[in-house]
Amino acid sequence: MRVHVRPLALLIVNTAVRRRARLTVGLGAGGGTAVLELVFSVLAGLALLLVRAWPRGERAVMRPVTACARRLIDLVRHRLRALLDERVSASYEPAGALRYLATRWALGLVGAVVVVSALVGLGYGTFFLYGWAIIDIDHVDSLVLSSFGGLFLIFLCLQGAVGIAHLEGQLARHYLGPGQQEALERRIEQLAVSRAGVVDVVHEERRRIERDLHDGVQQGLVALGILLGPRPAQRRPGACGRSAAPGARTERTGTERAT
Repeated sequence: MRVHVRPLALLIVNTAVRRRARLTVGLGAGGGTAVLELVFSVLAGLALLLVRAWPRGERAVMRPVTACARRLIDLVRHRLRALLDERVSASYEPAGALRYLATRWALGLVGAVVVVSALVGLGYGTFFLYGWAIIDIDHVDSLVLSSFGGLFLIFLCLQGAVGIAHLEGQLARHYLGPGQQEALERRIEQLAVSRAGVVDVVHEERRRIERDLHDGVQQGLVALGILLGPRPAQRRPGACGRSAAPGARTERTGTERAT
């Protein structure tokens, strides 16, 4: 048992560290795309506001705005899938994509602040390792307190990163989630798969019952045939002696009479 506990603990720690690292990178990348989303939201909002009273102009502006929004959404979907383990549907409404980009940039900037704070905490938390070579440290207690504060800041940032990643997924599913038709198609596929599984289980159980009944009846018939079948004649010891004794007595009596 001791041989397997340590590798398992190392594997769990390694997996947790990798997940937190992926979350941090994903939030950092989200902070970079948040700037693009903010610029796009401002420019697209101004363009649509100027042609609001002109239907033909609004349709003409919506085409490039929608195309640019799709490119940004593709970047967002790739980032969510690769770094945050969130799957976003590829079929979404253009209005939902615009609303998502108009609201997501604020959350992306908050994520960037969390990442920067984590880097600052990492610098303070590990200052005791390299601070001796940079400056003259007169008060060791201040160094210990600053290192402890940096490590605590890292802990808070990691918890905040998990929360922001969860909000990222919820926001994407709310605005970019599957439409009604795609949701119905997914539901039909799930029902078909579950029905096929139930049918397979029923067939397997029926075959098992048939096999048990066949084997049980066959074994019962064989046992009943053995019990009711003819038995071979068994001779008890001494039976031959008792059957031969009367013949011997008869022969002896006849001899005596002849004499």
